[in-house]
Amino acid sequence: MQVRAVLVLAVVALVAVATSRAQLNFTPWWGKRALGAPAAGDCVSASPQALLSILNAAQAEVQKLIDCSRFTSEANS
Repeated sequence: MQVRAVLVLAVVALVAVATSRAQLNFTPWWGKRALGAPAAGDCVSASPQALLSILNAAQAEVQKLIDCSRFTSEANS
């Protein structure tokens, strides 16, 4: 009885493995995104102006958080 249960479990596992598909290596070009995949070096190119505007926006938000924290601590004391 135990041998039969192990055999049935093995068959179920083999059928599950045979009917499923998996991709073991995940890259930026897997799945539906692969249709319009950029060339090898395209995904790392960014203009300096775009990077500077992102940096400036982040710095402005950090400054707002600092000011808000300072205002809150002054109001509580």
